[in-house]
Parts: sequence; structure tokens; C-alpha cells
Amino acid sequence: MSCLARQIGVETPTINAIIQLASVLMNRDYAAEAMRTPESLGIADLSASALVDL
Repeated sequence: MSCLARQIGVETPTINAIIQLASVLMNRDYAAEAMRTPESLGIADLSASALVDL
């Protein structure tokens, strides 16, 4: 969700902090391991209005 929000220009400082905290606590890079990203879902090039139309 953080990547999708960034794509349409919405800041998500709280979820970004939670992802970072969980990554530190679990010694993993959850942001890099993300499996469901706008790219993997084929929506990385869509604008906010195009996403609404889906």
C-alpha cells in the first residue's frame, strides 16, 4: 500500500515507519521483499484516476 500511495502522491509516514520497525525487529527488509507491488500487479503506470476506473 505504501508503494501505491507513493505512486499517486499520498504520503504514508505511519505505515512506512511500521514497515521499517518490523524490518529492524525481524532483521529483514520487508520493503525489498514486497511481493504485491504496483509493478507486480501491472498497475505501476496508472494514474490515480485510472486506478479509480479499475
